[in-house]
Amino acid sequence: MTKKRIYVSGALTSSGVPLENLEQAKGVAQEIMDLGASPFVPHFSILYDEAYVRRPHDFWLSLDFPWLECADAIYRIPGKSKGADAEVAFAECRGIPVFHDMDSLRQWLAAWELCPPPAPSSLTTSEMDFFAEKLKKNFERGYFPKVIINDSEKLHREPTGAVRSVDADSYRLDLVSPIAAHLILADVRSGLLDSDTYRIGLINCLQCVYKFLAGEGLDYLFVAVQQLSGILDGGWCPGLANVFLSVGHACHEGAVKYDDFNWEHGFPVHDLLNHAIRHLLLDLQGDTTEDHLGHASWNLFAAIHSHELWPHLNAGHLRGPGCKPPAQSELISKDKESESATCCSAEA
Repeated sequence: MTKKRIYVSGALTSSGVPLENLEQAKGVAQEIMDLGASPFVPHFSILYDEAYVRRPHDFWLSLDFPWLECADAIYRIPGKSKGADAEVAFAECRGIPVFHDMDSLRQWLAAWELCPPPAPSSLTTSEMDFFAEKLKKNFERGYFPKVIINDSEKLHREPTGAVRSVDADSYRLDLVSPIAAHLILADVRSGLLDSDTYRIGLINCLQCVYKFLAGEGLDYLFVAVQQLSGILDGGWCPGLANVFLSVGHACHEGAVKYDDFNWEHGFPVHDLLNHAIRHLLLDLQGDTTEDHLGHASWNLFAAIHSHELWPHLNAGHLRGPGCKPPAQSELISKDKESESATCCSAEA
């Protein structure tokens, strides 16, 4: 298995004694190697700086970011450091997990080892036709008694090789303003009677998903699942059992349509939540052609899985704290602004 790349971030010259900071970083790197991962220690630049021409701090920081961008995780050594803080902010914008203690990093690496995303695989046109034919035959055999499946259903393949239907491909509900969505849903919620627990639960679930998409943290996806638990049989424990049963049924459908571990080739969080939101909205409309809550639950489970284990699929696709768009989007926006300004100047 490929070793995970761990970027070691911490003070070098901004606080403390530089050589002592280097020794501390070397100690952290040794622990990371003992965990079976591959550390990158930017602190070693001080050795070059001492032997050759001294360069400014910003120069070294600019060399660090390309390495940080391809890291699987970052380990932040405690201590004041503007450079390390900038590295952490850079990582968070790209969905790269940040760890502040070795135990958390150890658990994360253990999870990777137990459940790594399978190697990507390509899918030919003939294989896509095979899946479509398999889907049709299984429907004819009665494997989908509660689901209406169109014989002409088209399939979408992710770059990772994972396959799914294209039913949500004409939507990007994950890009809807999460602030506006939350406020509008809250306004709708305030107009419902307390006895309308079903629709209240759906709206609360949607609000939680958009809270997560606003960069408010993974906990909101857990709360979204809890809200669905309240809808399914009106109580936390029995409702949670029904959520698992619904997710299990959706897993069965996916296994029959595609393959047992098709989805573990990898789906990014934003794609999964786009599908989840669509199912929740269709259920809110009263559509009964599918088990929308079951499929919404499956997508929420898979989104949590993707967020925790596949940061490389999510880098640059999720907003950060304060609803800030990913740094990549900010750069693209700045490029467009620059192009616009150049065009305006040329026209003038």
